[in-house]
Amino acid sequence: MTRRPETTPPTCPNPQRRSSLALLSGLLLGTAACGGGGGGGEEDSTPTNRGGSGGRSPDAAPVSGSFGGGQGRILFVSGDKTFHELDLASRRVTKLADIGGRYSAEIEGGLTRANNGRIAVMVDTGELDLPVEIRIYSASGALEFTHPAYFWGIHSRDGAAISPDGQQVAVVGTAPLNDNWRVDNLIVVLVEVASGRMTLVVAESASELNLTPTLCWSPDNTLYLLTEKALYRIDRQNGTATKVHAMDLAPPYAAMVTANNREIWFHQGRGNQYGGTIWSLDIASGQTRRRSLRSAGWGQHSPVLSPDGQWLLAQEGVSGSDYVSVYWIDYYITAIRLTDPPIDVHRFADEVLDAAGKKLGSKSRMVWY
Repeated sequence: MTRRPETTPPTCPNPQRRSSLALLSGLLLGTAACGGGGGGGEEDSTPTNRGGSGGRSPDAAPVSGSFGGGQGRILFVSGDKTFHELDLASRRVTKLADIGGRYSAEIEGGLTRANNGRIAVMVDTGELDLPVEIRIYSASGALEFTHPAYFWGIHSRDGAAISPDGQQVAVVGTAPLNDNWRVDNLIVVLVEVASGRMTLVVAESASELNLTPTLCWSPDNTLYLLTEKALYRIDRQNGTATKVHAMDLAPPYAAMVTANNREIWFHQGRGNQYGGTIWSLDIASGQTRRRSLRSAGWGQHSPVLSPDGQWLLAQEGVSGSDYVSVYWIDYYITAIRLTDPPIDVHRFADEVLDAAGKKLGSKSRMVWY
């Protein structure tokens, strides 16, 4: 069943698909508080014994064992329009949904999953005069809700982040408000899954905001917003954003919170001359730590940890050209056993294969449950 709120998204005022975010009646608009600050220092990859990966204790020894078996299921986006589920016990891949629409329609930013099995994606419809949409699917891939995201595709690329309790979906982007084109705003939109009611939270406002935001929910339903300049905590009840730490990052992508609520893992283009590198951020201290040392191909992207915290899924790029010399990059899913110190650059990663032995590719954020 698809439900839409009574309000409608703003229209596009020009061919560049730029749109102001109107303050609609009934929407709560919050501004960022000035708490926190500090932190943001980058740590080198010097071996330590702090652990902190997923559910492991800080003093856990390096884990052992092989990837696969009964380690759960993985959700991933394949291509631009479909998402699939991989059963690790059987290696059977099931297509859950195809977004359809125009040829240019695509899923933005991967997918997220609530504890009740609902899956959230953000879809750029490809239509000139329509905003991107938040779509909520059941665990089996049936479309249940569709809500406007109040961003145009050029303003938001992070995707839709559904809360673990399944009650809200969050999206983030930068755009003007009330047709004031002189001020950019970093805005988190909280959408109630069932009703479509929206809350707008303004984290930052400036004459020009060149920021790359990424959202992530912790297992205890705390929402975090990470940019290259700051880490924010979003209060879903009051509609406010509090700056927790000032940061100094390259643009961060595909953030996720570990099972113990202590760290945010993400990828950024720093630490690897070839492409993405996986880092972690200690939420309490604001300190960052390089987690991947791989320096081949096009780096590592879109980290997700196994439920037991012992394995990391990433996407690694392989480049080449076809018979007409067209340049391309394929991103394949790899599984890497976590150790302390960080991931060994010399270890060959386990490619994630289906039952027929085919390598699986993915686009942006994945889920392992």
